[in-house]
Amino acid sequence: TPGEHYEDDESQSYTIDSVVVPLYPKIYLEGVVAKSLALEILKDNTVGFELPNGFVFRFYLTSSRSFKGHIGELKDLNKDIKNSILITKMPKFIWVSEFYDKKTYKEQEKKALALIILDATEANRESIDALIFAGYPDRCVCVNENDFVTLQYKFENYRYYSNLK
Repeated sequence: TPGEHYEDDESQSYTIDSVVVPLYPKIYLEGVVAKSLALEILKDNTVGFELPNGFVFRFYLTSSRSFKGHIGELKDLNKDIKNSILITKMPKFIWVSEFYDKKTYKEQEKKALALIILDATEANRESIDALIFAGYPDRCVCVNENDFVTLQYKFENYRYYSNLK
């Protein structure tokens, strides 16, 4: 209710339909394209994973510094996965995809089934090259000097992230 403090009826009935937020100038991978790319990566035969039917997909832009701070605070996350994410070279901004089981998403302690991190500064829109990290119930995939490396760690105990205060 943005017009609640105005005196006239017309102004008091204002509503917000949408918000336009300028992005950091070096974010080349647009949100719509990044979201589609994350879902394509999930379906990929090499670096993807088949999630059960009925999952919740959270997708957002954040700074890698803020995200790594969140990772560092997760006490139950596998130490090797945590270290892999923390030492991975990331750009200033990343697109993050979190996948949750639809049945357990409403619980207080939300634990993700999978996680995909993309480089928001990647100029090549159609490429898997934007992939930085993917964590699945059976393995993790990360980038090491321009090559994809499979880690034999189960991705579990990752908790819901929000950088909104």
